[in-house]
Amino acid sequence: MDMHRQKTLRVQDRRAITRLDQVEINSMKPLNNLVLLKKMSDNRVGKLMGKEIRLDTKYTPEFYADVIFKVEKTPRNLVYDNGRDEFGNYYQTDAMEWKCRMDLQEGDIVWINYNQALNSLAIDGDDGQYQLVHYQHIYLSLRPWNPDSDSCVLHINPEKLISIDDDGIARVEKGYMPEVARVEYKKHGTDKKISRKIPIEGVPENVMFRRDEHEDYDEISFWKVIMHNGYVLFTEVPVEKQEVITLKEHQERFGIVQYLGRPNDEYREYSMWDDNRVRIGDMIHLAYKFSKKLENNPLIARFGDGHLMHITQRHRILGVIPKGKW
Repeated sequence: MDMHRQKTLRVQDRRAITRLDQVEINSMKPLNNLVLLKKMSDNRVGKLMGKEIRLDTKYTPEFYADVIFKVEKTPRNLVYDNGRDEFGNYYQTDAMEWKCRMDLQEGDIVWINYNQALNSLAIDGDDGQYQLVHYQHIYLSLRPWNPDSDSCVLHINPEKLISIDDDGIARVEKGYMPEVARVEYKKHGTDKKISRKIPIEGVPENVMFRRDEHEDYDEISFWKVIMHNGYVLFTEVPVEKQEVITLKEHQERFGIVQYLGRPNDEYREYSMWDDNRVRIGDMIHLAYKFSKKLENNPLIARFGDGHLMHITQRHRILGVIPKGKW
């Protein structure tokens, strides 16, 4: 490769975007806790009452930020360092602010912090746009769920099935909803095939049944939800206000935990730690300012059924009411 070949830049939405050819992108090795992501969604297209609409994204860009990407390359490992110099500054500014396990895999679909979606390094490739994002700004990832390490296929009424891909995502007739999905897979290390019935409502807690509606067909699939960086995904519980109060006075928030992952092992700030006594289905109590929305705009929300979800880290949770007690 000619090291002196001039790189091209273009400007889009007030940010500079570098142009690389596909050979350069494919040979790239992310360093310093960075993950190479490929853009998936189009923030200019939304849905309203099942119909696609075009959106004007020039105003309030954080409201239309592309936060959904596909993982192309992951770092070999994560670098965490809490050492400081005599002035109190951290030695490694690019190091992780907490110690955790790197659970990403190439091919995962991820949701990231919208600030990073707007401001991280963007790259134009031959087959799309890429971004380099720090691992600690990734909230969660979706991975096609298989009950075994080998591939599986969802068996659906043949009269209702249009097509099915390698990840088990099935295109079916509009409105068709199987009560039971049959999953067929090979027993690990053998050629023996095993068939299992899995009730739609009986999948593991960290697995999401997804239904995507299109104009001429529906897509149904199972996805494993992997939470990263100690994040917890929850639905907000409305708080009944007995009197008129300002947002500044209203500093509490409640939510029902939908998905969570491993606790972080350690934080740079010694006053922070992750409690492992949080479970899916628990009601959590946290300070209002310490949570954020996974997606900001219901018109382009893609996670689950499209309702806006909230996210926080474990160490921000003030208290827990166990499932069945609230």
